[in-house]
Amino acid sequence: AQDQLNKQRAAEMRLDAERKRLREALEAAEARATRVELGRRSLEGELQRLKLSLGDREVESQNSQERYDSLMKQVQQDGEVRVSVLQREVERLSHALLKSQEDESVLKEKMSSLRKSLQEAAASHSAHQGRLAALQKTLAEAERDKRLLQVREAVGGRKTVLIGRSWTFFCTHKDQLEEARASAAEGKRSSASISERIQSLQGELSQSERRREELEVELRNTQELLQQRSASLTEVQRSAQSAQVERATVEERLRGLQRAVAMLETEKKDAERQAVRLEKDKNALRNTLDKVERQKLKTEESSMRLSAAKGRLDRSLNTAEQELQEAQQQILMLQTQLADLEQSHSLCESLARQREEAQREAERLRSSFKEAERTLGARERVHRHRVKGLEEQV
Repeated sequence: AQDQLNKQRAAEMRLDAERKRLREALEAAEARATRVELGRRSLEGELQRLKLSLGDREVESQNSQERYDSLMKQVQQDGEVRVSVLQREVERLSHALLKSQEDESVLKEKMSSLRKSLQEAAASHSAHQGRLAALQKTLAEAERDKRLLQVREAVGGRKTVLIGRSWTFFCTHKDQLEEARASAAEGKRSSASISERIQSLQGELSQSERRREELEVELRNTQELLQQRSASLTEVQRSAQSAQVERATVEERLRGLQRAVAMLETEKKDAERQAVRLEKDKNALRNTLDKVERQKLKTEESSMRLSAAKGRLDRSLNTAEQELQEAQQQILMLQTQLADLEQSHSLCESLARQREEAQREAERLRSSFKEAERTLGARERVHRHRVKGLEEQV
């Protein structure tokens, strides 16, 4: 009985420890449930914020795509038209410049030919001038001879013949002089005409050079404008490529946000499932704790009943021991009486009956003691079975 009481107390201590552990587990579960709830609310806020950000990103991406499409369409239209116009203008100016260069080349050839003709005319004029000077000198000598001969015309027939010859020579050279003068005048007029033609060609050449310079300047300006347009188109293309890269980046960020939203949705569902599971675990722990409390009360009641039963058994054992001692004393007394009364048959029979009665009483007391031990063992087994069941439930 003392061992059973010790075991009962040890079981109560284990139950107290288990109850304390269950309370701590319940508090930890409640704290964890609180943290999970806070995390769930935080995840819901983050999910809402990410959804708003995702919507903004989608709107921004759509606006960027619309701007990009509009810009590319405008750039393609304007760029193609402007480049085509500038290319036609460059071709026109190139043809005009080529024609101007050809005209300038023709004018240079004409001016070279006229300069050559002018040089020939100048040489001819110089020759005519020399010839005219020689003829004038000869004519002057002839006139001087004529005057000398007129002074001496009174001299004989030979002198008359000389005067005739001098006059013939004078007339001949005078005609040559007139021809030379006419040729010199024609050379002057030809030289003047050639000079005028050269001046006109020089003016045309200057005008052609100015036109060529203007065309070259216009061509350079057009080429620079074309280069600027090409650079602008290249810059626009780079901007378009940059916009494409930015759009790809935005789309990648959008996909990342979508993945983050999906992950948050999954985490939210996991948190909700975990919260439900924790709530179930908490309820189960509460139920288990209630069962443990009820079982503890039952165990305490059983302990009290066992203590009362132990007291009764102790009293019964004491009574039985006293009765046994009394019976033993009676047996001794009866044995003494039996020894004293062995001589008498009647006394022997009486002693035999008393002895049998004493033996039956002793047997009855032994049976009662064994029955009390069996009852106590059965109660102890029931108590152990209950404790084991509680431990398995915990």
